[in-house]
Amino acid sequence: MNISGALKQVKQLKNELKRKIKMRRENFFVVIPKDSTLEDLKENVEEVSKFVNFENISEEINVIAEKISNLRERIMRTNIHTEIDVDDRTMTLSRLKLVIDDIRSELAQLDTINERDSFGFRRRRIATTEEEEKEVAQLTDLQLEFLIKKLEERKMKLENILEIHNANTQLIE
Repeated sequence: MNISGALKQVKQLKNELKRKIKMRRENFFVVIPKDSTLEDLKENVEEVSKFVNFENISEEINVIAEKISNLRERIMRTNIHTEIDVDDRTMTLSRLKLVIDDIRSELAQLDTINERDSFGFRRRRIATTEEEEKEVAQLTDLQLEFLIKKLEERKMKLENILEIHNANTQLIE
C-alpha cells in the first residue's frame, strides 16, 4: 500500500471511529421494564439484539483505534526514512511536510498583517503636523501581495511534490 492509500484508509477509519463513538454515547442508556435489571435483559438473546452493547461497541472502538495507530506509525516511519530531492536538496518526506507547514504558518502570519478593523482601515496612528513621529508600512500593499503570492506558489509546488511521492512510495513495514 502506498502512503496516499494509507492516508485515505486512516481517514475512513477515523470516520468509522466517530460513528462508533457516537453510537456508544447515544445508546449508553437503555430503557427496560421497571421490574427488570440490565442483566435480565442481557440474558434474553432477542432483547440484546435491540440495543448496542457497551462492552462490544467499546471493543470495536479499540480495534479501530489500534488500526489507525498502526497505519499512522507506518506512515510516519515511511516519511522519516524516505529521502527525495527538492530544489537540488535532499530531504525526507517528513522534512518536506514540515517545510510546507512552515510556509502555511508564514502565510497565515502575513495574512494577519493586512487584516482590517471594524472601520475598514488598518490600525494606524493618524499623523498630524504637531506629532514628532509617524507610522509607515515597511512594504506597500502590492509588495506584500507579491510576497504572499510567491509563498503560495512555493507551497503549491511543494504540496504537488509531496502528493506525487505519497502516491508512489510504498509503506515501510
